Amino acid sequence: MAMSSSYSSDSLEQEKQKLLTEEPPNKSPNSAISANGLKEHPKFLTSAAVLGVETVKLVLSLLYIAFVEKKPLSSAVEFIKQDKRNTILMAVPATLYSIQMTLEYIALSNLDASVFSVLVQTKLLATAGCAVLILRRSIKK
Repeated sequence: MAMSSSYSSDSLEQEKQKLLTEEPPNKSPNSAISANGLKEHPKFLTSAAVLGVETVKLVLSLLYIAFVEKKPLSSAVEFIKQDKRNTILMAVPATLYSIQMTLEYIALSNLDASVFSVLVQTKLLATAGCAVLILRRSIKK
């Protein structure tokens, strides 16, 4: 029993040729924004986006404390109250991280996705350079 196909051999050849000549889609998540024509400034506040992400992280952390650690949520507040010095010290990098995220949203709205991706990846090189220069560490293979 032979299978019948809804495509003729000509249409199959056309499909093959189309697949071979089309450019492959860029898999970068940042390129989706640029490809969809969102090169204009976003229609949301970047600070609201950063605040939303940080709120989700807070909620997930509290859920972890409640369900995995099986502690009351008030234990997180008590920990912060007891360790005020470290809480204040950790607020500095947390604030810098929020500023960095806001600047990344602004950069993404003003740059091509590929340029943005390369710039974001340079953070690794900058971190390694600072570790060598400031902390006087050596980088080993």
